[in-house]
Amino acid sequence: MDFDTIVIGAGVVGLAVARSVAQAGNSVLILDADEGYGRATSSRNSGVLHAGIYYPDNSLKARHCVAGNRMAYEFCAQNDVPHDKCGKLIVAVTQGQEADLELLYAQGMHNGVSGLSLLDGRQVSALEPAIEARAAILSPETGTVDQSAFMLALLGRAEASGAQLVTQTRVEQVIKQGEAIEVTCTTPEPFKVSCRHLINAAGHGALEIAHKLGHFTELQTKQFAKGNYFVLSSAKRIFDRHIYPMPNKYGLGCHVTIDVVGQVRFGPDVEWVDGMDYKVSADREPAFREAIRQYWPGVDEFQILPDYAGIRPKVFGADEEVVTDFIIGPDPQASDERIIHLLGVESPGFTSALSIANDVTSLVTETV
Repeated sequence: MDFDTIVIGAGVVGLAVARSVAQAGNSVLILDADEGYGRATSSRNSGVLHAGIYYPDNSLKARHCVAGNRMAYEFCAQNDVPHDKCGKLIVAVTQGQEADLELLYAQGMHNGVSGLSLLDGRQVSALEPAIEARAAILSPETGTVDQSAFMLALLGRAEASGAQLVTQTRVEQVIKQGEAIEVTCTTPEPFKVSCRHLINAAGHGALEIAHKLGHFTELQTKQFAKGNYFVLSSAKRIFDRHIYPMPNKYGLGCHVTIDVVGQVRFGPDVEWVDGMDYKVSADREPAFREAIRQYWPGVDEFQILPDYAGIRPKVFGADEEVVTDFIIGPDPQASDERIIHLLGVESPGFTSALSIANDVTSLVTETV
């Protein structure tokens, strides 16, 4: 076999997996169809390091987010990755939302999130005078990170352990040949490369690759959940931390985030689209203002401009409902545990990347 492990996908999770598997002593090849690493979901998000508040008991999202948050801060400190543990407020703006906020606080405590506290309206105003809310959760472990620098550091550590990255390479076919897994690629000429373990971390393309193997055929990509972002044009410092409304069925609501250089952004919203369309329409501005105005009435005094968009790699089950948790591991209906799929890895996938990588490495070393 040419390599011990092939990782398909050079987003943050694929890079984290490649680093971890390579550091465990495996030869690793990373393949990505794009022109560089982290060009899709991993660089088109809010850059927030989540604390792990929202996710249900015993879910992979809860476990990996809480562990990944701690690991991400440690990695940033060790590798000089710009980051800021600025904290965040999750705000309740109506009486009805206050009860839901208390349930969310209890869920975060149950998940093991550190430092959470419940605030009343006056305490919220003392921390963030621009915000109007009846109550809030303060999460001091939530922060922000330079996504590009984080991924570059992961790639550097992976390559230092012998991993190799090949971009502009599309996976066309995966078949098993005895003990080997043979991957046929085009770049643009076709070639074949073999491995003992295959890690499918291809983000939006992960389900397609799984289907090429006849794996997870009950899952589908029905629509794409696009998240648009707007940016605040003012350089005036208005907020000291991220501000989140109460979450909704498909996301965490249209929130305020602050990046590592202090730029304020709003989003993402949820726009269901049929293809990979990253254009942000200025026509969405009124809806953004309305959403933000619920907790920041002062938004009308400022200009907000279209910025960028990302698309969440959501997958749908046989019932056509969105699968709400990560799917990590072999297809339980398949016979080979050496092919590991990572499906539906949307938010908090960036925060969870290092923790997910540890689990995947354990699966690889257990099936040598």
